[in-house]
Amino acid sequence: LSLYVPKPGGTRDYWIFIFPMVLALVIVGCFMHAVIHRSRRIRKKYWAILFIFVAYFLTILAGSVYVLSSNTLDWPGQIMRTGFAVYATYIFFSGTPSFSTFFFLWLVGLLVFVVGFPATLEGITREYGKNSQQYVTLVSEFAVSFYWFMVITALFLVGAFRLEIYSRKQFLRGMLMADQQDEIIKQKTKNA
Repeated sequence: LSLYVPKPGGTRDYWIFIFPMVLALVIVGCFMHAVIHRSRRIRKKYWAILFIFVAYFLTILAGSVYVLSSNTLDWPGQIMRTGFAVYATYIFFSGTPSFSTFFFLWLVGLLVFVVGFPATLEGITREYGKNSQQYVTLVSEFAVSFYWFMVITALFLVGAFRLEIYSRKQFLRGMLMADQQDEIIKQKTKNA
Protein backbone atom coordinates (compact mmCIF):
# COMPACT_ATOMS: atom_id res chain seq x y z
CA LEU A 1 0.00 0.00 0.00
CA SER A 2 1.60 3.22 -1.08
CA LEU A 3 0.70 6.37 0.77
CA TYR A 4 0.06 9.34 -1.44
CA VAL A 5 -0.37 12.90 -0.23
CA PRO A 6 -2.02 14.72 -3.13
CA LYS A 7 -0.84 18.10 -4.27
CA PRO A 8 -3.54 20.78 -4.03
CA GLY A 9 -5.61 21.52 -7.07
CA GLY A 10 -6.52 19.67 -10.20
CA THR A 11 -8.58 16.58 -10.74
CA ARG A 12 -5.67 14.28 -10.01
CA ASP A 13 -6.49 14.52 -6.27
CA TYR A 14 -9.89 13.04 -6.89
CA TRP A 15 -8.91 10.21 -9.22
CA ILE A 16 -5.90 9.05 -7.22
CA PHE A 17 -6.90 9.68 -3.62
CA ILE A 18 -10.54 10.60 -3.00
CA PHE A 19 -12.44 8.61 -5.66
CA PRO A 20 -10.90 5.20 -4.78
CA MET A 21 -11.60 5.81 -1.09
CA VAL A 22 -15.24 6.74 -1.75
CA LEU A 23 -15.68 3.83 -4.16
CA ALA A 24 -14.25 1.44 -1.57
CA LEU A 25 -16.66 2.79 1.06
CA VAL A 26 -19.63 2.29 -1.25
CA ILE A 27 -18.61 -1.25 -2.26
CA VAL A 28 -17.80 -2.37 1.29
CA GLY A 29 -20.99 -0.75 2.57
CA CYS A 30 -23.18 -2.50 -0.02
CA PHE A 31 -21.47 -5.82 0.61
CA MET A 32 -21.86 -5.56 4.40
CA HIS A 33 -25.50 -4.49 4.11
CA ALA A 34 -26.18 -7.56 1.99
CA VAL A 35 -24.27 -9.88 4.35
CA ILE A 36 -25.93 -8.54 7.50
CA HIS A 37 -29.45 -8.52 6.07
CA ARG A 38 -29.16 -12.03 4.63
CA SER A 39 -27.52 -13.53 7.68
CA ARG A 40 -29.73 -15.64 9.89
CA ARG A 41 -27.29 -15.34 12.79
CA ILE A 42 -27.63 -11.57 13.05
CA ARG A 43 -31.12 -10.91 14.34
CA LYS A 44 -30.82 -7.18 14.92
CA LYS A 45 -30.53 -5.48 11.56
CA TYR A 46 -29.41 -2.17 13.08
CA TRP A 47 -25.89 -3.65 12.97
CA ALA A 48 -25.87 -2.73 9.28
CA ILE A 49 -26.37 0.94 10.11
CA LEU A 50 -23.83 0.76 12.91
CA PHE A 51 -21.23 -0.89 10.68
CA ILE A 52 -21.64 1.77 7.98
CA PHE A 53 -21.42 4.56 10.52
CA VAL A 54 -18.24 3.13 12.08
CA ALA A 55 -16.66 2.65 8.63
CA TYR A 56 -17.28 6.29 7.69
CA PHE A 57 -16.24 7.52 11.14
CA LEU A 58 -12.93 5.64 10.97
CA THR A 59 -12.34 6.83 7.41
CA ILE A 60 -12.82 10.47 8.39
CA LEU A 61 -10.73 10.10 11.53
CA ALA A 62 -7.86 8.17 9.92
CA GLY A 63 -7.77 10.40 6.85
CA SER A 64 -7.74 13.54 8.98
CA VAL A 65 -4.99 12.27 11.25
CA TYR A 66 -2.93 11.23 8.23
CA VAL A 67 -3.34 14.59 6.46
CA LEU A 68 -2.63 16.56 9.64
CA SER A 69 0.49 14.50 10.35
CA SER A 70 1.84 15.04 6.83
CA ASN A 71 2.82 18.60 7.89
CA THR A 72 1.64 20.25 4.70
CA LEU A 73 0.31 23.79 4.73
CA ASP A 74 -2.64 22.89 2.52
CA TRP A 75 -4.20 20.39 4.95
CA PRO A 76 -7.41 22.46 5.40
CA GLY A 77 -8.15 22.23 1.69
CA GLN A 78 -7.39 18.52 1.57
CA ILE A 79 -9.64 17.81 4.53
CA MET A 80 -12.38 20.02 3.11
CA ARG A 81 -12.38 18.30 -0.31
CA THR A 82 -12.21 14.83 1.18
CA GLY A 83 -14.94 15.70 3.67
CA PHE A 84 -17.25 16.84 0.90
CA ALA A 85 -16.81 13.57 -0.97
CA VAL A 86 -17.25 11.42 2.14
CA TYR A 87 -20.26 13.37 3.42
CA ALA A 88 -22.03 13.24 0.06
CA THR A 89 -21.35 9.51 -0.21
CA TYR A 90 -22.67 8.93 3.30
CA ILE A 91 -25.90 10.82 2.66
CA PHE A 92 -26.69 9.48 -0.80
CA PHE A 93 -25.14 6.00 -1.00
CA SER A 94 -24.78 4.59 2.51
CA GLY A 95 -28.39 3.53 2.94
CA THR A 96 -28.52 5.09 6.41
CA PRO A 97 -30.53 8.31 6.15
CA SER A 98 -30.09 9.22 9.79
CA PHE A 99 -29.55 12.85 10.63
CA SER A 100 -28.08 12.08 14.04
CA THR A 101 -25.29 9.87 12.68
CA PHE A 102 -24.49 12.38 9.93
CA PHE A 103 -24.45 15.19 12.49
CA PHE A 104 -21.91 13.23 14.55
CA LEU A 105 -19.71 12.73 11.47
CA TRP A 106 -19.99 16.44 10.75
CA LEU A 107 -18.90 17.23 14.31
CA VAL A 108 -15.81 15.06 13.81
CA GLY A 109 -14.92 17.02 10.68
CA LEU A 110 -15.53 20.30 12.48
CA LEU A 111 -13.36 19.22 15.40
CA VAL A 112 -10.53 18.38 13.01
CA PHE A 113 -10.59 21.96 11.77
CA VAL A 114 -11.00 23.53 15.22
CA VAL A 115 -8.30 21.44 16.91
CA GLY A 116 -5.93 21.06 13.97
CA PHE A 117 -5.60 24.72 13.08
CA PRO A 118 -4.26 26.05 16.41
CA ALA A 119 -1.88 23.11 16.74
CA THR A 120 -0.51 23.58 13.22
CA LEU A 121 -0.38 27.35 13.57
CA GLU A 122 1.62 27.07 16.78
CA GLY A 123 4.16 24.82 15.09
CA ILE A 124 4.45 27.14 12.09
CA THR A 125 4.83 30.19 14.34
CA ARG A 126 7.50 28.50 16.41
CA GLU A 127 9.44 27.28 13.38
CA TYR A 128 9.06 30.18 10.91
CA GLY A 129 7.59 33.13 12.80
CA LYS A 130 4.40 35.15 12.36
CA ASN A 131 5.69 37.17 9.43
CA SER A 132 6.64 34.19 7.30
CA GLN A 133 5.09 33.06 4.03
CA GLN A 134 4.19 29.70 5.64
CA TYR A 135 2.16 31.45 8.35
CA VAL A 136 0.23 33.54 5.82
CA THR A 137 -0.35 30.51 3.58
CA LEU A 138 -1.75 28.42 6.42
CA VAL A 139 -4.00 31.20 7.73
CA SER A 140 -5.40 32.03 4.29
CA GLU A 141 -5.85 28.33 3.39
CA PHE A 142 -7.65 27.75 6.67
CA ALA A 143 -9.92 30.80 6.30
CA VAL A 144 -11.07 29.86 2.80
CA SER A 145 -11.39 26.14 3.54
CA PHE A 146 -13.21 26.62 6.83
CA TYR A 147 -15.67 29.08 5.26
CA TRP A 148 -16.54 26.70 2.44
CA PHE A 149 -16.61 23.74 4.80
CA MET A 150 -19.23 25.48 6.94
CA VAL A 151 -21.33 26.67 3.97
CA ILE A 152 -21.39 23.39 2.05
CA THR A 153 -21.78 21.16 5.10
CA ALA A 154 -24.68 23.34 6.26
CA LEU A 155 -26.37 22.33 3.01
CA PHE A 156 -25.47 18.70 3.69
CA LEU A 157 -26.97 18.98 7.19
CA VAL A 158 -30.21 20.41 5.82
CA GLY A 159 -30.28 17.70 3.16
CA ALA A 160 -29.71 14.95 5.72
CA PHE A 161 -32.45 16.37 7.93
CA ARG A 162 -34.92 16.56 5.02
CA LEU A 163 -34.00 13.02 3.93
CA GLU A 164 -34.71 11.69 7.42
CA ILE A 165 -38.06 13.51 7.52
CA TYR A 166 -38.97 12.02 4.14
CA SER A 167 -37.97 8.52 5.25
CA ARG A 168 -40.08 8.78 8.39
CA LYS A 169 -43.09 10.07 6.45
CA GLN A 170 -42.72 7.25 3.96
CA PHE A 171 -42.55 4.68 6.78
CA LEU A 172 -45.61 6.13 8.52
CA ARG A 173 -47.52 6.28 5.21
CA GLY A 174 -46.79 2.58 4.70
CA MET A 175 -47.95 1.77 8.23
CA LEU A 176 -51.21 3.69 7.70
CA MET A 177 -51.86 1.93 4.39
CA ALA A 178 -51.27 -1.48 5.97
CA ASP A 179 -53.64 -0.56 8.80
CA GLN A 180 -56.29 0.62 6.34
CA GLN A 181 -55.96 -2.60 4.35
CA ASP A 182 -56.44 -4.62 7.53
CA GLU A 183 -59.58 -2.59 8.31
CA ILE A 184 -60.97 -3.17 4.81
CA ILE A 185 -60.34 -6.92 5.11
CA LYS A 186 -62.09 -7.00 8.53
CA GLN A 187 -65.09 -5.11 7.12
CA LYS A 188 -65.35 -7.42 4.14
CA THR A 189 -65.20 -10.54 6.34
CA LYS A 190 -67.91 -9.08 8.60
CA ASN A 191 -70.19 -8.36 5.64
CA ALA A 192 -69.66 -11.75 4.03
